[in-house]
Amino acid sequence: VLWWTHLAWSMIGVVRITVLDRRPSKARLLQDLMVAVVYVGVSLSILGFVFGAPVGTLVATSGAVAVILGLALQNTLGDVFSGVALTLGRPFGIGDWIQLGDGTEGRVIENNWRSTQLLTSAYNVVVLPNSVLAKVGLTNLTRPDETHLIALTVRIASIHQPSFVEEVMKTVLASCGSVVRQAPAVVALKSIDAAAIEVELQFRVADPLHRTAARNDIINLIHQHCRDR
Repeated sequence: VLWWTHLAWSMIGVVRITVLDRRPSKARLLQDLMVAVVYVGVSLSILGFVFGAPVGTLVATSGAVAVILGLALQNTLGDVFSGVALTLGRPFGIGDWIQLGDGTEGRVIENNWRSTQLLTSAYNVVVLPNSVLAKVGLTNLTRPDETHLIALTVRIASIHQPSFVEEVMKTVLASCGSVVRQAPAVVALKSIDAAAIEVELQFRVADPLHRTAARNDIINLIHQHCRDR
């Protein structure tokens, strides 16, 4: 029994070194599954080789019990296997900012066997069962990087020349500290009528949490520049 126990510990150590140490935040579910397989295999080996128990009969009986438990725990098992699928597919990781198809968005703070937890911009924790998360479409806003594009539409009185309006908008974007400089900002003249020129400003911020502050800064700067000129 001690020999088999030490063998199980050695195999679990190999699993932790080869799986967990390489992807500590993404391979937790996979590690737990492999450790469970090791324990079950070693337990059956002890019963069969040490105590001479009829392992075949035990496996058949446990199979019937597993079917009954599977029917009783259908929803829970669905969450578990969906969690394994999400772990293997790795559409997101701990710390990533994701947006779901229904508009829910937040930063992933925990991913376990049954559920995934998101911290929203309102500092609320949303708990999503893995079976639900696996069925909805999601957008990972952190990949390939965490910068986030914002498209802001403004209307300027049409008494000004469009080229003048474009130049003012470029000055506004260049003077705003919330805009990421690595990605070039874009000023697009969308339309013009008797009342106003419609302009769309496209710029990036450091992460989704800075969207509101960046919009406020841009609007404030637009008002200041228009008033000064």
